[in-house]
Amino acid sequence: MKKPMFFCFQPGLLLLFVIFLMLPVVSNAQALLTFHFDDIKSWDPTGPWGFDADAPGFVTDDSNCFTYCNTFGYTWHNYAYKFFGPDAVTVSSCEFENMALVADPDDVTIDFQQYNLSGHDKFNTVVGGAPWNIAGQAGDRRTYSDGACIIYHLGVAKLYVDNITFDVTTPYPDQIQMRASHPLFVNWIGDVGSGDAITATGWGDIDMVLSDPQWIAAFAQVNNQVKIAMSSVSYVIQGSVGWYDFDLDVMPAPLQQVNAPAVVPLGQPNIQVVAMVDQDIEFAFDPNVVGGGAAGDMNVLNVKKILVPPLAKAFPPGITETLAQYWDISSTLGSFTCDIIFDLTGLKFSNTADWRILRCDHADWEIYANSEIVDANHIKALNVTDFSEWTIGTVETTLPVELSSFTATVDAENMAVLNWITQSETELAGYRIYRNTNETQNQSVCLTTQAIQAVNTSTGASYSFVDEDVEIMGTYYYWLEALELSGSSQLYGPVKVTINDPDGNDTPEIIQTTELLDAYPNPFKHSNVIHYTLKEPTQVQIEIFNAKGQLIKKASYNHTKAGHYKMTWNALELPEGIYLYRMTTNEYTASKKIILMK
Repeated sequence: MKKPMFFCFQPGLLLLFVIFLMLPVVSNAQALLTFHFDDIKSWDPTGPWGFDADAPGFVTDDSNCFTYCNTFGYTWHNYAYKFFGPDAVTVSSCEFENMALVADPDDVTIDFQQYNLSGHDKFNTVVGGAPWNIAGQAGDRRTYSDGACIIYHLGVAKLYVDNITFDVTTPYPDQIQMRASHPLFVNWIGDVGSGDAITATGWGDIDMVLSDPQWIAAFAQVNNQVKIAMSSVSYVIQGSVGWYDFDLDVMPAPLQQVNAPAVVPLGQPNIQVVAMVDQDIEFAFDPNVVGGGAAGDMNVLNVKKILVPPLAKAFPPGITETLAQYWDISSTLGSFTCDIIFDLTGLKFSNTADWRILRCDHADWEIYANSEIVDANHIKALNVTDFSEWTIGTVETTLPVELSSFTATVDAENMAVLNWITQSETELAGYRIYRNTNETQNQSVCLTTQAIQAVNTSTGASYSFVDEDVEIMGTYYYWLEALELSGSSQLYGPVKVTINDPDGNDTPEIIQTTELLDAYPNPFKHSNVIHYTLKEPTQVQIEIFNAKGQLIKKASYNHTKAGHYKMTWNALELPEGIYLYRMTTNEYTASKKIILMK
């Protein structure tokens, strides 16, 4: 068996490296088939940079193997291979089978096809989350994708597996391995990495059309996918190519993945959007994207959406729940800045205000603080400069204010009167009122230079504000801003009123229209208040429906005068989701949506 070498150098050096070191065998008892490969080829070592071959005791440049140094034509750079796959000299054999469909391992063969580098991430392989460039701890994870294999039984193709993606974890060599690699390195001083064994695990999709149904039944336990794991890896580096020997276990996949690589445009003057619909994720790359690899031209982005709960590592304090899926993202880019938009449509995951983006960078999960809620289905991570594993968590938060109602009317003196009622208030600094003559809030005028002080009570409070400055007839729109002690705020509205003759020559038209208004709060957790106005006496019917169109609640009222009205309904025993509320009179009908989130 060949002996492992942990690095490869820029082509043109034409060196021959051999290390006499056997890597430990890793077995998998769940494998249905195990194959052994000799002389799988890796080539084109001009991928992303790993480390430099300079250190005390060697012909050094800056004596720091963790910095890329090119002074005086320095060429001892370690790059990752771009490709691996079979060569004319490659041989394979089935060493083990655990299938009722197979009587003898010798009856099974495999066609192992080419894989392409789609991700590269340097990290500390000894201490999770620590800097990668620590002596004795450095390494990288390489993602290879676009691969495939075909398994034959008695010469007949039985199982086609495509879209295979491998994750290869490569600890960099220690001092012993560096010294044994070549006569030039006999005096090498210091460990680059731990020198531990390489590990590699992959997933692929079964081709349901080409594969034999009996073999599909044997392997397709989770969404028609298989798991493939390498073990007993050893290899020899010969200049610009490497020759690998390893065992390959093939087994049913224990989890479901959605894998796909994409290409990030380079050298573009504008933001480049890369949308990956199947992965429920979208990237917006700034124009400063730099390609990876020796030529600066590598630009592959690889995303795996893994449909199981996130890896069993510690979560930040306060996180009470996470999505039942996570994203494993890698690329071959040299450097970049981008925003990542995660699509949670249909997942019915908590209240958007409680969402938190979580990131795992080879250590425990942590909250990615630079984020924003896009809408009820999307959350965005801003200014991301390196990739890793991502998911969405939720925290159990108490809103500083839960609003029951916010209304506007005209009093007998032809002034606009704003009233609002809260269910509860905690850590609230106060309120501000804004006014405009149209529905554009960002052009509105603040009427309360000194905020209205909040009561801050768990039982709620009632507030009133009179706008005495309106002197021109017309329609006005008002907003209410709740100011939190933390500096954040929540905005409600607009509500509108119509002001008539300011001299009082005409009777003020307090309610001008019959209208179904917005319900408050929305989204809500427990109870909700539906508001509506009537321009004249009439009978009113309020109905509430669930998302399936089933009637949940119905109420009828006979109002004897025009005015502003409301109906409170309790949703404690209802499941969370989207509900529809509808108002019907003899001459008017309207409906709106509201979201229940518990």
